[in-house]
Amino acid sequence: GIGLSFVGPVAVDLEAFAGGSLRATTTTTFPTLGTADDDTLYGRRLGGRVKVKSDLIDAEGWGVDVGVAFDGSASEIPGLVRRQEAGAVVSAVVKGRAGELWGAPLVALVDADLGARIVDDVDAFLPTGSLRLGVARDGLLTFVGVTRAARAPTLDERFAPRGFVEGNPFLRPESAT
Repeated sequence: GIGLSFVGPVAVDLEAFAGGSLRATTTTTFPTLGTADDDTLYGRRLGGRVKVKSDLIDAEGWGVDVGVAFDGSASEIPGLVRRQEAGAVVSAVVKGRAGELWGAPLVALVDADLGARIVDDVDAFLPTGSLRLGVARDGLLTFVGVTRAARAPTLDERFAPRGFVEGNPFLRPESAT
């Protein structure tokens, strides 16, 4: 991949990526689809990512950071499956001085993310979110949080053989809390 970053009052990261894969297979699961003449499964992927972040407020003792990120990609195993996916995440961090603890400044933090991803080949809408609460004292940061995440299986997990394990085209998205 190739990436560019611009830093100032607003930080912007741009990234483009491309990739491909070849995998030798002796499977007969897909005898005519997605293979070259020599039983090699091949695939390709193109995509990009944009991330923007800014310190919205940075005053004495407290601040607010906000960010937004968008990404998208297209993948395929020719003759077998095509995938298009897109995602977005909005994030915010609020931090402020919460007083003193044993003579040292205590900083409280609230860090939240909310996002979603759409993956067309598995007909999935995958929401994600997290909330973390933290305190910092003398450079030591302690967090407590909860996260809800989901992900779609990769094309390799669904279609490509790995050793003695063949891909499973019936895999569905998984989630974790």
